[in-house]
Order: sequence, then structure tokens, then C-alpha cells
Amino acid sequence: MSEEIRQAEEAGLVFSGDKKTLLDCGNKEITEAVVPSGVAAIGPRAFAGCTALTGVTLPETVTAIGERAFAGCSALTEVTLPSGVGEIGECAFMDCSELAELTIPAAVGKIEGGAFAGVQRVLSDNKRFSLDPSGVLFDTETHTLLYAPRALSGYYFVPAGILRIGTLAFAYCASLRSANLSVGVMTIRESAFFECSELVAVAIPTSVITIEYGAFLKCAKLAGVIIPAEVTEIPESAFEGCAALAEVTIPDSVTSLGGWAFAGCTALTEVTLPDSITSACPDAFEGAGCEEQVKRDYPEFFA
Repeated sequence: MSEEIRQAEEAGLVFSGDKKTLLDCGNKEITEAVVPSGVAAIGPRAFAGCTALTGVTLPETVTAIGERAFAGCSALTEVTLPSGVGEIGECAFMDCSELAELTIPAAVGKIEGGAFAGVQRVLSDNKRFSLDPSGVLFDTETHTLLYAPRALSGYYFVPAGILRIGTLAFAYCASLRSANLSVGVMTIRESAFFECSELVAVAIPTSVITIEYGAFLKCAKLAGVIIPAEVTEIPESAFEGCAALAEVTIPDSVTSLGGWAFAGCTALTEVTLPDSITSACPDAFEGAGCEEQVKRDYPEFFA
């Protein structure tokens, strides 16, 4: 065992048997962390919830950052990803709201959904992962919009050629007021627009066939939405907490409504469900303005 590893263990860090993976920080009150040389991976949730952590030093031997490795490190202001990092896990830096910027190294070949959700700014030294002038990040191989900076404001047009809006891609963009998704987008992934609190309008193209869990969760000012004709399911919490949502068009391609799909949509006073719907969770409209109306008109689902 190296002296660095020994000192790190004395400080509370927990490693795998071969000392190649950091499994846990050992102390959620930690304020600074130095990961010793020889460690190849920061394991899933290793530093998750370390709200006092302000800085972490990673050695050049690190090649992988695990799922939610630093999620919820709300005081983290400084971290440099080593040049050899090849993979960044799902929600790895989610809710690192004080992290002013993070640079993607050239070696990275895989970035999972929500990896940078809440980070103020992402830069890239990687040809695969490119940025537009607004600081929005794309995976050019999978044609996925991965991340938008929290400061993104006003109107944003998703460029042509994008097939997917990634998990938590626009999450926490509190100044974004309008989004236009280009024709060709097929999937809006989980929580893609989570807590876009000023989002008033979003244009969903007819090419969209899948809207995932919580896609527009807590978009409190979203006023209206037209569900494209190829969508077959409105999933759990898709529009939950969209308090200003007054109009929604549900096409006859939709066959199911998930739990809390429109829960808390207090401005939605009336809704027409197509005959194509064969299943609907009883709480799909819980707390919505139309809750009593759907119970009256569609007792087979909501009585």
C-alpha cells in the first residue's frame, strides 16, 4: 500500500480491495479532498451529498467518474478532470450549483445523462462533445443535446440534426422563457426541462414520439402544450407542477396516462381525453383544476 493511500484511509476515505476505486468519502462533513495517485475510478455516490465540500484534487490516474459521484456537492467550487478520464456517469455533478465551470477532457468517450445538471458552465477540449455560442453542449455522435448552462435565458432554438433532448438537459435554466425544438427531435428524456421556472412556451415538433418521466416537471409558467400525434404515452409526472398550464391537446395516439402526469396543473380547468386511452393512473390529474371534471366525465379511470 502506498503512503498516499494509507494517509487517505486515515483521513476516512474508503477504497475497494485493490485500492483502484474510491468507494466513499467516509465523512459527509468533509471540506477538502485529495484523492491519492493510483486510484482509477471515483465510485458511484462516493462524494454525493457532501454539502461542505469546496474542493477536490483528482490524480492523473483517474479514468472514470461514477454515477452521482459528486451529486449534491452544493459548495463545490473547484475540480479539474484529469486528462485520462474517459467516462462520466449519470448525474455525476448534478446540483453542484457553485461549480463555475468544468472542462471535458479530450479522452472522454461517454457522458451519461444529467452529468452536469446544475453546473454553471461546461467547457470542452473534446471534438465529440461540442458547444454552441450559448454554451449548450451536444454529443455529435448520438445527436443528443446534453446540457444547457443555468444562465441560458430568453429564447432558445434547438438546432437541426438533434434527435434527443437529454436527461436534465435544460434543468434549472431559470431564465429560459421559450424553447423551440427542431423537426427531427424524437425523444425528450427524463426531467429534460426540470424546474425551468420561467419557461412559458415550448414548441414540440411532430417528429417527437417519446416524452419521458418528468420531462416538464415544475415548469410553473408553462401556459400550453400540444402533444405530437405519434406520442403513445404521457408518463409519470410529465407535466406535474405546471401550475399555469391552461391548455393541453392530447392526440388520439395516446393510450396511457402515468401517475401525476398533470398533477398540480391548477390552471387546467378542462381536458378532453381521446377514446384511444386504455389506461390512466387515478392520480394523473390530482390537484389539477380539472380534477373534478375528469372524475365526472371519465369515471372508468378517475372515479
